[in-house]
Amino acid sequence: MCARLGGRGRIYEVVRVALGPPGFPTPYWVGYVDLDEGIRIFGRIETERAGSRDPAHGDVVVLEFTELSAQAGNEKRVLAPVFRQQL
Repeated sequence: MCARLGGRGRIYEVVRVALGPPGFPTPYWVGYVDLDEGIRIFGRIETERAGSRDPAHGDVVVLEFTELSAQAGNEKRVLAPVFRQQL
């Protein structure tokens, strides 16, 4: 089954990561988001825009995809879900 997603949703749960894997600057936020279409998805939650605050349960976010940094010698693009706060 395939469904179109609008990409808008609300944070169900969010956690601040203080100690991440090599190559990931910390701290950063990850969490589960309930999309308007009824699907819950896990991803990073970005807070870098001017005027943003720490994400919280119930905040409105929008789904985007970002390219993760590729490993040397690997030409495949790896995309990951990222949620951005709606201010």
